[in-house]
Amino acid sequence: MTIVDFLETRNEFKNFIERNKNKLIIVKTSATWCGPCKKIKNDFMSLYNQLPVDVILIELDIDEADDIAAYLKIKKVPTIMNYVNGLPMDIYETSDINQIKQFFDKCKFHLSM
Repeated sequence: MTIVDFLETRNEFKNFIERNKNKLIIVKTSATWCGPCKKIKNDFMSLYNQLPVDVILIELDIDEADDIAAYLKIKKVPTIMNYVNGLPMDIYETSDINQIKQFFDKCKFHLSM
């Protein structure tokens, strides 16, 4: 499993997405002060770990990667989204475990295509 947490600028982000567009990429935005982000962390990682090993997870702290957060127009944390063929597909602004499971079901669907 590849977890990326070092991207800070929109150019770094766009270049990373472009270089890895042949893989499913999940982006999880959060903040250290966000209670709901902390609440979902273990469940989210458990679901992520059930995916194939070549799925990439980008973890973004919106305070540290504010340029990327602005580029992605993040208005609420936690926000999770995925990229398929370099394009954003599914975007969820939620800490509801059922919606997070639904998001991962969509990720599995994209992987089956």
